This record gives sequence, structure tokens and C-alpha cells, in this order.
Amino acid sequence: MSNILSIFVDYLSLDLDKMNDLLFYAANIEDITLDCVVGHDVAHRFPLHSHRSLCIGLVTKGVRSMNVSGSHINISENEVFIINSNQPHSIDDIVPHSYIALTVNGLADNTVFGNIVRSETAAEMLKSVAEAIIQKSDILASQWSLLFNYLKTNYLFAETIPSEGLMIKKVKKYISDNYYNQVAISEMAKEACMSKFHFCRQFRQKVGMSPHIYLINWRLRHANKCLKSNMPVLDAAIDAGFYDSSHLIRAFRSYMAVSPDDYRRAFR
Repeated sequence: MSNILSIFVDYLSLDLDKMNDLLFYAANIEDITLDCVVGHDVAHRFPLHSHRSLCIGLVTKGVRSMNVSGSHINISENEVFIINSNQPHSIDDIVPHSYIALTVNGLADNTVFGNIVRSETAAEMLKSVAEAIIQKSDILASQWSLLFNYLKTNYLFAETIPSEGLMIKKVKKYISDNYYNQVAISEMAKEACMSKFHFCRQFRQKVGMSPHIYLINWRLRHANKCLKSNMPVLDAAIDAGFYDSSHLIRAFRSYMAVSPDDYRRAFR
């Protein structure tokens, strides 16, 4: 059993064999929010999606098989993986594996990292950050600073994320302002001053996913925030722009591998 999973079991007084597939925690460092997920023998297909936040993870058992920005990568046990902000990725192969994943919201910079980090030092630092989140330790800020600065010093790929173009940025802003409404693809194309066909092709090329999937991502992000604040599932669904709770439940299970109710209970 890895150290981090041992800590989870001791901390929650659980038998590892009876653990849920996923456990969720969150912590704040000034304006930064760190969400921590620990997955145990997860075998779930995660559809194509992206995060507005930086995601840093560690495979603690098995192999994580992912498609990132159109390329297939395998992350082996004790290897760190990084998904940059707005980087499309999916998990298509059902390969049971265990992992820790941190999503970091509120970072001031838009630095871009390589997707695989083969470093025992980075792995141990990430475990320390996760442990500090789980145990609500006052050393979290220093542990996070050590990890982030180590990655910036050794695994920085680019200083900033390349621009997607003014029209695509305009449409993304339109989606962020209207995701809770029933936004049609034709309305997005009109906003971009393009035909529907040309817009969909350009959006997919620039963003790495279809406009519809990008819209669903925005709705799920908002639903995620609502559920973390203990909002009822039906209210979260309506607030995020889903037709009803059943639509949210299906999408949430697909993208998060848990039900909205289970996710909401994790943050009570």
C-alpha cells in the first residue's frame, strides 16, 4: 500500500478494500483553491474534457492511459502527470489504476508544463501536498510552493499558453456568459461571424473539442461549484443550464465517475 493511501485509510478509519473509488478534499491558500482527488482502482472512461485549472497527478498503482491534446500517453506507477489549463484530454481505456490528482484554481500565471514528469522528488512533493490537504495541515502553503517551484524550474515547457485567435476567444467569452441558457451552435457561429460548419471546424482545431462539449464542460464546472456549496442536485442542474436533474446526473457520472449526490456529500 502506498504512503498516501495508508494515510487516507488511517485518517478516515476505513478498510482499504471497502473504500469508495474516489475521495474528494479541498483546501485554500489565500486566493488559490486546491482540490484533491484520490482514486482507488478506478476503471472509468472519462470523456474528452478540459479544466480551467492546472491539474497535477500521480499514479500510485497501475498505469493511467490517456489521450492528451490528440496524443496517447501512458503514465506508469510513481510517475507524475500534468494537464495544463484548457488542455483537452480523455481516458478511453478501462485500465484499473490508483492515483492522486490536484486541480489548482486561481494561479496568476499561465505557464505550460510537459505532460509526464518522471521524478521521485516531484512524486514525494505531490504526496506531501495531498497529505497536507487531507490532514488540514498548516504546512500546506509551504509544501505547495516547493512543488510548484520545482516543476517550474525543471519541467516548464512554455511561459504562456498560445492564443487561440480573437474570434474563438470571443465565442468562449460568449459561452462563459451564457452557459446557463439554452445556447445553440448557430448562435455561437453568429457570434464568431462564421458559417455553422466553418465555425465548428475552426473551434475544434483551435480548442481541441467541439463547441457542444466545451459548453457541457462549462455547465459541469458551475454544477461542481454549486454541489460543493451543498446546493440540492435539482437546483444545481437548473442553475448550470441542464434541462433537469437527470441530465446533470448522466453528465456528472460520465465526467466525474461519481453521482452528484455523492460528490455533494463529500464536501459537507
